[in-house]
Amino acid sequence: MALQKEFNYKGAVITAAYIKVLSVTVSKSELKCQIGYFADSKQQEALSVKTYLGELDAMFSYNLGGDNAIAQAYINLKTLSEFADAVDA
Repeated sequence: MALQKEFNYKGAVITAAYIKVLSVTVSKSELKCQIGYFADSKQQEALSVKTYLGELDAMFSYNLGGDNAIAQAYINLKTLSEFADAVDA
């Protein structure tokens, strides 16, 4: 499971960067989601890593009875404007 979209890395445009959720941490009041940007699906080390922090009911939502946390993170990422043009990979 991943997303693909254009990514500008140090001035170089990667037209179909592979974006993968690396980790999701859920606490009582906060959700932390870390994503990695890769040139392609075979690359082992991320070119860039970004962390999203949010209140559980604000930027990201989390349903204990729903899909696993990583699957829910992808759903939440696709609601953000910076991932509006991302496609499932």
